[in-house]
Amino acid sequence: AGSEAEREAAAYLVDELESAGYDTVVEEFGFEAQRDNSLVSLDDGYLIALAMRGSPNKEARGEAVFAGLGEMSDLAGTDLRGKVVIFDRGVVTFHEKAQAAQAGGAVAAIVVNHEDGHFFGALGDQGDISIPVLAVSGEDRTQLLGSVGMLVSVRADAGMEMSISQNVIGRLSD
Repeated sequence: AGSEAEREAAAYLVDELESAGYDTVVEEFGFEAQRDNSLVSLDDGYLIALAMRGSPNKEARGEAVFAGLGEMSDLAGTDLRGKVVIFDRGVVTFHEKAQAAQAGGAVAAIVVNHEDGHFFGALGDQGDISIPVLAVSGEDRTQLLGSVGMLVSVRADAGMEMSISQNVIGRLSD
């Protein structure tokens, strides 16, 4: 809804209805839509990401480091200060992963799905996470892990925005 493709579909419907003898009216209306322009920038391109609900909208840059599932054994001896921490999805909650990264001084956290496709994650209602936390598709795991030791930029940019949609009404001509 609210996309260029929807506007093109409405125009197509108007043409088809009118060619079939209908009188048409297009009624526009506004609505709030979820948007997410988050991403992870790597040396060799970028990855589409989704900001986790509860993540602040922020940008950060740091050296990428991998911390497994985010269990204590995965984090032991890992220097997270100023880093972008990459976690695999599973076992440890998203909030606990973000909390561990933040407590270790990380500037951002990325959680990689355990299967292909994107996912929507939430950090809970504690409101104590101040670093951007993003979710990426499992099919991006290899490329993302290839960036370990290199500089990575993240941008969490999600929220609601007003958009315009339309109804197409066709009535038989008199």
